Amino acid sequence: MKDIVCKFGGTSLATFDNIKQICKIIKKKKRRFVVVSAPGKRDNSDTKITDSLISIYNKIIKGHDFKHELNLIKRRFEDIKNGLNVDVDLDNIFDEIKKQISSKVSYDYIVSRGEYINAILISKYLGYEFLDAINFITFNAHGVDLATSKHKLLSLIEDDKCYVIPGFYGVDQSGNIKTFSRGGSDITGAIISAILSCNIYENYTDVDGIMSTNPSVCQYARVIKQLSFDEIRCLSYCGASVLHPDCVNFLKQNNITLKLLNSFNPSGHGSKVVSSIKTTNRLMISGQGDKEIIYISHFAIHNDFEYIEQILQVVRDYGISIVNFCYGIDSMSIIVDKSINNDKAIDELKQYFDNVKLIKNVAIMSIVGEKLKNNIELKCKIYNMLQSITCNILLSIQNLDMPCMMISIPNKELNNTIISLHKALYR
Repeated sequence: MKDIVCKFGGTSLATFDNIKQICKIIKKKKRRFVVVSAPGKRDNSDTKITDSLISIYNKIIKGHDFKHELNLIKRRFEDIKNGLNVDVDLDNIFDEIKKQISSKVSYDYIVSRGEYINAILISKYLGYEFLDAINFITFNAHGVDLATSKHKLLSLIEDDKCYVIPGFYGVDQSGNIKTFSRGGSDITGAIISAILSCNIYENYTDVDGIMSTNPSVCQYARVIKQLSFDEIRCLSYCGASVLHPDCVNFLKQNNITLKLLNSFNPSGHGSKVVSSIKTTNRLMISGQGDKEIIYISHFAIHNDFEYIEQILQVVRDYGISIVNFCYGIDSMSIIVDKSINNDKAIDELKQYFDNVKLIKNVAIMSIVGEKLKNNIELKCKIYNMLQSITCNILLSIQNLDMPCMMISIPNKELNNTIISLHKALYR
């Protein structure tokens, strides 16, 4: 039987009691490869370890004192260490972190220390080997170098040993630590699954799987038992936070089934994600606020590549994250993440184009389902539903052969639109 890689998210690892719970799952299922995140929130008033580390980095670059916050992180790990009753020299680990900080270490090094320390503690508790991701996950100029990563990993592992691996990071070609984007531990697990030619990759969170919509917004959300990789990528892209969208490609290309499970409900079936499914009538909704639209109107902009390149260069220069964009006749709309740099980009773009404006307080919403592929009739039906609930659509973006239609609406309308549309689809 092939190995099954399992990955546990931050909430599943937030306390030593939670860690003991997931270790029972690991032992019972005899999993040999375990990927872990940094500890997440213990309650709503708490702070994720990674967020605290980002705060420390921001204090460092501003020349502010960070020692108090670093001590709080150390205390949190001491609580976990004591609760697990493991022999780990945290003093030495944090002394090394301070030493690296004094030598002006990178952002990626600092924010990756949560996964690193957590993996050491959990490996000790399980009696597994600690395998640092810097020893095999390798980035090149285009992303993960899978061939090099595979060669390194296969040379490190032994058939009779079990491993705990920190997620979220690897190394670049110069040997410097490099992180994925937030939630990147999902990608680490997917990469290892691809390298080991696994049939199944288990991803544990604090929910029962993929839901028909966000259960914190709509109380009638229901678990979706099976969906396709195309569907989950569309959902993740527009705000469903159960899975990092960038891990989908590794799994889909290698035909690896993904199981999304709840570490607090180990007997639950969760959701299964596969390469293809039979078309079903069910649809899913995801949404995300805090977006903005850069709108540019200029004669013939839609077919002049020099104009388009100039716009994208300005956006790139200001480090603005593009969500999506679309063209109209003589116009271009770019959906971007909210940023203080968006206004600066607008000011520069006004120097080159007739009509430029920034539309603020925008949300994106995605309606997802395999049945939407090449189904104009169903899409029209959904637009009629949106019209009946007085949804103010700012933009609509869709691709005929993808199981998704995406709209942009005012932030203030997002939750009500999700609730009303979900009710209309599932009544």
